[in-house]
Amino acid sequence: MARGVAGSRRKAEPTTDVSDREVAASNGADTDYLAAVDRAMRTLEMLADAAEGLSTSEVARNLDVNKQIAVRILVTLLQSGYVFQTPDQLYKLTYKVGNLGYRQQSTARLTDQCVPMIRALAEETGELVRLAVIEAGQPVWLHAASGRIHRLRLDPVWPAEVQPHVHAVGKVMLSTLTDAEIADRIGPEPFRQETPQSITTLARLLEEIRLVRDRGFATSCEEAEPGVGAIAAPIIPGHVKRPVGIVSIAAPTARVSCAALEGWSARLIEIAHQLADVWPL
Repeated sequence: MARGVAGSRRKAEPTTDVSDREVAASNGADTDYLAAVDRAMRTLEMLADAAEGLSTSEVARNLDVNKQIAVRILVTLLQSGYVFQTPDQLYKLTYKVGNLGYRQQSTARLTDQCVPMIRALAEETGELVRLAVIEAGQPVWLHAASGRIHRLRLDPVWPAEVQPHVHAVGKVMLSTLTDAEIADRIGPEPFRQETPQSITTLARLLEEIRLVRDRGFATSCEEAEPGVGAIAAPIIPGHVKRPVGIVSIAAPTARVSCAALEGWSARLIEIAHQLADVWPL
């Protein structure tokens, strides 16, 4: 079925002429306009992580622009309905942004086909199960489900940035690269240390990544956050060579030891294969 979908989409791809016109238009676009779009998108991203909202001055400082530019960006987003202003003169995102994500998920059929499997695995393990998609070579969190059998649960809210050398999903991504590409991606040693358990040297990281390649899954035992362990496996449909997504299980180490967490690896890999079979192209 998946191959049939791929074939039908291939017929609908734009012609070379259309693509050339788009490239020409992009090359001739106004630099200031592109910078404004970039700043607006960065503003949306920073507001997504600001539970209490941000002031105009804070937005300007984070964007490294003067206050007038920040005002223009915020007013534009306000008029478009993507942000609102609190009585304290702070800016916060509206649910219109979340609605866009939901519509995109529905269009891509990820919600229909993949989310039920994520929820079922969360109930089976009783822990936090998350699904990430790969965009521009980076894992982007898409959905999370928590099991209901435990009172002690992990917060399903996740950071926008994944540190590849300490997060299980990041190690899965690194396992698809060559050793030279990993060294270039991570940068100079010592690597950023999030906890006392974080890997900080290239030699130790490459040793870990070789283990990920051999086993087909990655682990993170209190490396990204104290008291939290995680295990992750790649979602690789048969027609591609690199992951299109990643599925992970996270649990408090006070309840689930790192060794016990690895005991779910076979089931996690099985779910990753099932997700690959139904993954929309």
